[in-house]
Amino acid sequence: MFKAVRKVLGALLTLAIIAILVLAGTNAAVILGTRGDIVDVQTAAAYDADAIVVLGASVLPDGTPSGILEDRLDDAVQLYFAGAAPKIIMSGDNGDASYNECWAMKSYAVAQGVPSEDVFCDHAGFSTYET
Repeated sequence: MFKAVRKVLGALLTLAIIAILVLAGTNAAVILGTRGDIVDVQTAAAYDADAIVVLGASVLPDGTPSGILEDRLDDAVQLYFAGAAPKIIMSGDNGDASYNECWAMKSYAVAQGVPSEDVFCDHAGFSTYET
């Protein structure tokens, strides 16, 4: 019986190591493959885009953006003030009356000085694909 348990544990350990290697390899491939696609604010401002799109992320129970969403919003506000685009599109989940990512996102941007009329909400952004 001890041999059987040992075999199972060995197989599980092997699978765990393979999973870690696959995840690490995938992460490295994405980082290396997209390194040249990430630009600074000044370079982005030169693109003359029509709008900056911010993908939603979770909103805390008090209606404020989560840390990752706040980072996205800070980047969008910085791009807006650098002249990257004249409008910002907030795309997020508004699946029920008690949860509204778009409202939280717009409120945050307006509090940072972005004029309300320059912020548009896409309330049907339930996933990145749908956005």
